[in-house]
Amino acid sequence: LQVLEAYLDRMHSDWREAAQYEDEPAGTSEEPAMNHQLALEILGLSEDADKDEVVKAHRKLMQRMHPDRGGTEYLAKKINAARDYLVEHL
Repeated sequence: LQVLEAYLDRMHSDWREAAQYEDEPAGTSEEPAMNHQLALEILGLSEDADKDEVVKAHRKLMQRMHPDRGGTEYLAKKINAARDYLVEHL
């Protein structure tokens, strides 16, 4: 969770305010496309992570960041996109 928040703080300093008012923050189109390094960073994984670790990291983050548990749609989408990218490319 701290890794994801650090990433969002660095890439989108206003994400906390935007998440309070809408599902997707302004400027979403300016976000970098998902790539291997970005996906690892979002999920807090190392370069040598395997698919099982990806699934476990995703599950752990979603337990805390799912919209039904106090998270936001934006964060859930980022976490899901990171998982999808890594599962497809590992």
